[in-house]
Amino acid sequence: MVTRRVFISAAAGATLLRARVPAHSADCHLHIYESRFPVDPKSTLRPADATVADYRLVEKRLGFTRCVVVQPSTYGVDNRCMLEAVRELGRDARGLR
Repeated sequence: MVTRRVFISAAAGATLLRARVPAHSADCHLHIYESRFPVDPKSTLRPADATVADYRLVEKRLGFTRCVVVQPSTYGVDNRCMLEAVRELGRDARGLR
């Protein structure tokens, strides 16, 4: 069984990926973090940057062709990071606030 842990490990290149996702599969929940965007002062989750360029490596390795970028609580109601990521990812990306 391909679990989330196996996917994450394979995406990072740590393990050999034996299967790919079906054609036109979507990664239906991902977050993009960039320190150039201001965090919400009330936010407790403040992870390191996880950029669109980083995600492109995961996407390529796992075989996803579509994705849904989800607004992280880190930015509160400021959607600029998510909107910029959706623009950068192109027509096969959607954003969810």
